Amino acid sequence: MAIIIPYSHDVNMNADYMEKLNQIGSEIRDIDKQVNTRLHQVGGEI
Repeated sequence: MAIIIPYSHDVNMNADYMEKLNQIGSEIRDIDKQVNTRLHQVGGEI
């Protein structure tokens, strides 16, 4: 999945955009961790 970063001359807008990307990235990592933890739990139950 490619993340397209629109270029803007407005530095503040770019900073906000990068902050949103980081936020989304950390949310995805959190979900990933939860899924992995759950998989290990299920694996242990089988």
